[in-house]
This record gives sequence, C-alpha cells and structure tokens, in this order.
Amino acid sequence: MATLFVIATISTGCERRDAAPSPSSSETSGGPSAAPIATDLVNAERPQDEAAFIDAVGRAQAAQSNAQNDMQRGGIKADRDAAICKLLASGTIQGWTGRVSKVDANSDGKGVFAVEIAPNIILKTWNNDLSDISDRTLMEPGSQVFKAASRMQTNASVRISGNFFAGSENDCIKEGSLTLRGKLKDPEFIFRFDTVSVLTRSVIAAHVVEKNSVADTVAPSPVSNSPVSSSIDSQGAQGDEVKQSISDVDSVSEQWHSVDCRKANSRVEHLICGTPELTTADANMALAYQAALRQTRDKDALMGFQGDWLKYNRDRCSDVDCLRRSYRERLDNLQDVR
Repeated sequence: MATLFVIATISTGCERRDAAPSPSSSETSGGPSAAPIATDLVNAERPQDEAAFIDAVGRAQAAQSNAQNDMQRGGIKADRDAAICKLLASGTIQGWTGRVSKVDANSDGKGVFAVEIAPNIILKTWNNDLSDISDRTLMEPGSQVFKAASRMQTNASVRISGNFFAGSENDCIKEGSLTLRGKLKDPEFIFRFDTVSVLTRSVIAAHVVEKNSVADTVAPSPVSNSPVSSSIDSQGAQGDEVKQSISDVDSVSEQWHSVDCRKANSRVEHLICGTPELTTADANMALAYQAALRQTRDKDALMGFQGDWLKYNRDRCSDVDCLRRSYRERLDNLQDVR
C-alpha cells in the first residue's frame, strides 16, 4: 500500500512588494513585505515536485531578462508552460513549502492569502469575489484553513496543500499578472489553499494508511448496519479487524463516518450510494480518517479540516467525476497527517 501525503497554498492580491534580504528575521515577524526565501527549513523540507516547478519558473525568469522583444518572451513563456503542464498533471499539490507574503481579507471578510515559494514566485488567492466567482479561492470565515491562515505572520515559514487552476488561452495554469513580462518576471499563480500549517521538520508517521489493504476490506455495495461504514463487510476476519481498529478511537468526539445509504437524502449521498466506486471510496475515507485521528498530534484541527472538506468541497459536487476527484484528493491529503 502506498502512503498518503498532503499539499497546498494560495495567495491573492495583484500588488507585489519586494523586500531586502533578512536572514536573521524570525519566523513570526517580518513586517509587511516577505523576505526572499532563505536556505533553511523551507528549502530543506521542499518536496521534489515543488523544486521542479520552481526550477521551470526560475529558468524562465532568467531567460526573460535577456530577451530582446516580447516575441522572444512569448516563446520563453510557452516553454515554461509546457514544463509546468508536464509537472502538474492533476493541478493538485501537497506539502509544498514557502513563506507567507500576505494575510488580508476582502470587503466581506473572506480570507486573502499569499505564499512566496521562491524569490518572486507567488501562490495566491484572488482578492475579490468577482474574480473568484468560479475558483472559490477566498477563504471562508470560520473554516479551518481560514483560522489557520489568519494566525500566520508575514514571512512565517509554512507548509501548504491545495490546487492550481487550468489557465485560459496560452496559460497552463491560471496566473494573476496582467502583462507578459509580469507573468515571466513576477508570476502570481492563482491557488486554492486546502491546508496551511507552520513548517516543522518532517517526522515519519508511526502508522501508515495503505490503499490496497483498505480496499480489500470493503464490500462493493453497502450491506453493513454498522454506524461506522455502510459499505464495510461485517462478516469474516477482515471485517472484524476493521471494526476493531475503528473502536480504538471511539474516545475521539465528532468522528466522521461514511454515508449510511439506508438514510441517504441529499443529491450527493444518492450519487455516492448509487455508484459502487464512490461507495468504496467513501468507506476507504472512513478508514483513512480514523487512522489519521490515531496518529495526529492535533485532533481538533484534523476534525475541522474534515468538516471543511465535506462542506466546501465534497458536498458542492454535482456529478460523479467531481466526487471521484474530491475523494481522491482528500485521501491523498490524509496520508500526510502526523
């Protein structure tokens, strides 16, 4: 079974402010401008896919400065976007690192957030409802990601997970700069943050959720009367092992369980119960979530994120493809819980 790993970060706003290097600045205070990324924990903890992304964008930044005209810059951008598209097949990232460059809110109080993952390479939310109408990057007040991001200080080192958006015309992923030169020199990629956390050194998890073994314990259709999962086979040794593992965390309040298809009443629940693949994914989610609760150091935060995923992600789906992506991404996120 493969282990699960988490990712995500976004920032909004069209303005950019460059700051002088400040290698001695603290993690929690840095003034209104973000310092350049230092060779520290941000670099040490950077995953390979993020490093490859930064390399592709950085090569374009260097090349554009020597370009003699915008036609050459257009070619540089095309090469950069081709590299990015190859790296980000799904658009979803987990566990990327960077420094907070903006913590703000729009006129409705929704969170506007940005993270600099390398010098002059920004991931950000939109800063207004009109631009954000289809992407929903603005952080909803009361959501777990809003609470986490609002506690961050400018220049704080963070780990993020989330997703990019397909761009229009010649853009591989959506970007907020208004000019060709800006897209190459100071790119600001639009991003929806799923998780934001203070960056700490990785610790290998004591328990691993493995997809294959989990799938082996799940029946193809809901048959169990168990309140934990409507699609777990309660017959046989494997089903008993699943129920026992879940009972180990009964002391944790507000646990999330898979859909009880006998009581399905929403469109999303009917889609899940009417699609064997989603029924299995829903049961897998219950098992992965229980395993994550056992190993996490912050159960309250995990429960909050799970509730946000249900409310702002899964339950907003209107078709099977959307639900399939939602479950897959959340399962991946749960694998990096520690």
